[in-house]
Amino acid sequence: LIEQVKKSAGDVCEDVELFDVYTGKQVAAGEKSVAVKLVFRKLDGTLEQAEINEKVDKVLNDLNLKFGAKLREL
Repeated sequence: LIEQVKKSAGDVCEDVELFDVYTGKQVAAGEKSVAVKLVFRKLDGTLEQAEINEKVDKVLNDLNLKFGAKLREL
């Protein structure tokens, strides 16, 4: 999972950290809820919010395609 996040986020992603894994009554049987922290940094200029949003969207899409992952509704 972490390797896929790094690959999808590209070179502006400086760090990826899995900081929580939850299984319980709020998550469907056989599934897990994971929380991942991403640190973005652009070395040659300012990283715009639109660029970050694009990378996060790509990460979410790629995780969905590869693992069937989806963003959990709160």
